[in-house]
Amino acid sequence: MDEGELRRIAEPAGASADSRGWMKIHLALSPEQPDVSRLWAPTFDLRIGPVVVRMGGVAGVGTEESLRHRGCARRVLEESTRYFTETGHDVALLFGIPDFYHRFGYAPVLPVTTLTVKTDDARLVLPWRERQGWSLRPLQESDWRAVLEIYHDNNRERTGTLIRPLAQWRGYRHGTQWTSQVETHLIVDGGTGGIAGYLAFDTARDGFRVGDLGYRSPAVFPALLATMAEQAGERGLEEFQVRLPPDHPFTRFCRRCGGVLQTAYERNAGGMARIIDQHSLFEKLTPLLAERLRGTRFAAARGGLALRTDLGTTALDLDGSAVRVGGGERQVWGASMPQMRLIQLVFGYRAVEDVALENDVDVPADSLPLLDALFPVGDPWMYVPDWF
Repeated sequence: MDEGELRRIAEPAGASADSRGWMKIHLALSPEQPDVSRLWAPTFDLRIGPVVVRMGGVAGVGTEESLRHRGCARRVLEESTRYFTETGHDVALLFGIPDFYHRFGYAPVLPVTTLTVKTDDARLVLPWRERQGWSLRPLQESDWRAVLEIYHDNNRERTGTLIRPLAQWRGYRHGTQWTSQVETHLIVDGGTGGIAGYLAFDTARDGFRVGDLGYRSPAVFPALLATMAEQAGERGLEEFQVRLPPDHPFTRFCRRCGGVLQTAYERNAGGMARIIDQHSLFEKLTPLLAERLRGTRFAAARGGLALRTDLGTTALDLDGSAVRVGGGERQVWGASMPQMRLIQLVFGYRAVEDVALENDVDVPADSLPLLDALFPVGDPWMYVPDWF
C-alpha cells in the first residue's frame, strides 16, 4: 500500500462546546483517496485533583472499510501523539473499544457508576415538603454562568472532570448515551430567585437517566430527587438511573432510597489515558503531591524519588514540606513502570500495591509506602455528557 500523506487540519473552536478547537488528523493515499483514515484531536483542560493540566482528546477514529487492518489507524494515532507532544499537552485521553488502544500507550482511568433507584422507593422517603419553596424551569442561555459556577464549585478537586469555559461552553454535547439528547432543568429558590441546583437528563422516554447534576447546598437534594421521581413517574417507569461518582454527596443522600450502585471497571477499554509530557505533568502536580504528604510520616522526609518509565525518568525531590521536580541527586526511593501504569496511579484509578504486582513494574518494598501516600486511590470521574 502507498505510504500516503498524513495531514493536520485545524477545525474552528466552535466545533466543540468546551474545547479550544479540534485538530483533524487524517491519512490521504491519493487525490482519489484523500481521507481514508482519520481522527479528531480536541484540546481540553482537565483536573487532577485541584491541579489543571492540558489534555488532548482523541475522538472519531475511523478507517474506510476496504482499508482496515492495514495500519492506517495506527498511523493517524501515532501522529496524534506526535501532535500532542509538539503542542504542549500533558496527557491524552480517549473513549476506546476493547483491546486496541493499549498498543498506543493508553490504559483505563475512568470507571462508570450508575445508581438505580425505584421510583416508588424515592417517593416513600421524600419529606412531604420536599419541593416547598422551590420551583422548576428549563435551562436558558442566560443561566449558563450560574450553572457553570455550580459545576466548578462542586468539582473543583475531582480528578477527571473537564473545565467548562464560559466563553466556549454551549451546553451538553449528548446525554448518557452517544446518540441521546439532553434536557436540563433548574431548581430555583423561591425566596431569592437564584438557581439552587440543576439536573441534566436524557430526553428519550424509554427511561429516565440523569447524566449530570449540581447544587448550591445539599438542602436542594430532596427537590432534585423529587424531580427525578416525578419525571420517571410521568414516563410510567418503575425505576430511574443516575450517573454520578460513588462518593458524590447526592449518591450518598440516595442511600435512604435503597437502590443499586454499580461501578464498571473496563479491563482494556472505555475512558483511557496516557502521559504525553511526563516532566511537564509532574511540574504541575508537585503542589498536590506535597499536600498529600502532609500529615503522613513523609511530611518531613528528605531525599529523591526516581520515577522511571518508557518516556524517561522524572526525579522528585522531597525537602520537608515541599516536592519539586529536580535532578535526583539524593535518590532514596525509586520505581520503574510503563507510563500507562503511572497514568493509572496519577488518576487514582488503581492502588500502588495493585500496580506493583504487574510483571512490567518494579517498586522496591521501601518505596511502596511513599508511592501510596503520593498516589492514593480515588474516584476519578468525567460526567458522561462531557465524553467526546
